[in-house]
Amino acid sequence: MPNKIKGALKSPVCDDELNIRIYIDNSNLWLQGQKLSAREKRLKTESDPTWRLDFSKLGSVLTRGFPTSANFEFNLYGSMSSKAGNAILEVMKFQGLNVTTYPRSTWTGMEKLVDVAIATDIVEDALDDYYNGVLSEFVLVSGDKDLYAAVEKVVNRNKRMSVFSWKDSLSNVYKSTDMITVHLLDNLLKEIGYNETCFDTEKSLISPYSIVILDPLPQSDVIDACIQSLKLSSLRHIISPKREGATSNDLIIIPASADKLGHEQLTKAYQEMKKTLGLFNIDVYTYFEYSALHGKKGAIKFELKIFNQFDELKRSEAKNLLPSTEGQDLTDDGFTKVQGEANRFKNRQAAMQSKYQKRCAWGKFCAKSKDNKCTFKHITEDLEYVKLYGNKRAGKKFVLCKWKTCVAQQCLYAHVENNDLICTVCDKTGVGHDMWGCPHYDDE
Repeated sequence: MPNKIKGALKSPVCDDELNIRIYIDNSNLWLQGQKLSAREKRLKTESDPTWRLDFSKLGSVLTRGFPTSANFEFNLYGSMSSKAGNAILEVMKFQGLNVTTYPRSTWTGMEKLVDVAIATDIVEDALDDYYNGVLSEFVLVSGDKDLYAAVEKVVNRNKRMSVFSWKDSLSNVYKSTDMITVHLLDNLLKEIGYNETCFDTEKSLISPYSIVILDPLPQSDVIDACIQSLKLSSLRHIISPKREGATSNDLIIIPASADKLGHEQLTKAYQEMKKTLGLFNIDVYTYFEYSALHGKKGAIKFELKIFNQFDELKRSEAKNLLPSTEGQDLTDDGFTKVQGEANRFKNRQAAMQSKYQKRCAWGKFCAKSKDNKCTFKHITEDLEYVKLYGNKRAGKKFVLCKWKTCVAQQCLYAHVENNDLICTVCDKTGVGHDMWGCPHYDDE
């Protein structure tokens, strides 16, 4: 039997409202996205396991072009492992998705019944809307040939269908017509997804083929370039606490596709990194060697870095960016339009300049700083940290909980009694202020 979870969706108010019904083949979307990411990075593996799908951004892409007043219904289909599946299903439910999952085959491990479920729901919803006179359009996120018969049924009921798919997984039976619009997702890879570089020790064990770099922060640029040159998808994990005598935390580079790479290739990657970084007097060990040398009884004690990959850190909007017009002569000199455009351009430039001069409140927690997409200023220490270790995660602990009757032990937000409020500016916990109340927030 399928496992179905209904999300909190908005129901149609009347038949005159436009209803957009969206059907997403989850596994097809994830697997093909990871393969495309590997090709774009020119990795030595077929897929990039670090690529993640951001469902909120995917939703923005799928609803683009439709009126905001429309009612959107999201339906997600797939098959997941029992351990990870429950947590993901709960997240999807709160994000407003109807989730349907089926167990994988116990013999082959392959998906089964998913395509049938998608096709059945599409046809059933199209027929219901047709006979009940409901105004609706349909969106399919899959290029599977087996679903084309369902698409034809929708079109035969005078319902428009939009098909989103990766180019490599799009069957040639899908052609754009007056009633069918085909969209390729390949150019949207970075818009709807991201690469997770932090290794979660709660979910997986560290591979014995991992590489440990000692005291890496002083040489962050060299190390980052060396890791990129390996052309291997990898995750990073910070060893905490800091090793005695080191100026920064040691770093573990964990190959994300160790199970798909051979011993020879993994050994070669380690030797290349050891040789390259050795030229800069940077010590490199295998995970086994490091554990034996610096671990207690051959085992390293790690501090677990717990984070929620479904949460996005939000930066407060900069205020009062436009320069004051006090004391300026704003009288019409006969060139109103030209002068107006020039002034607006000047104001935009001044606003951007002001943002670049203002320190980013997220500091080491800023997700945009590594790719230089953040428009606020970052100090060198924060940039080097993010480049090497990746941005830190704060979850929701950077905001105090507003509920007076909250059960603090189960709450995602910070509490005064727990002394767990995180200030992302000074990178400290329990200092009694948040990022906006930090005395270093306005540092130039």
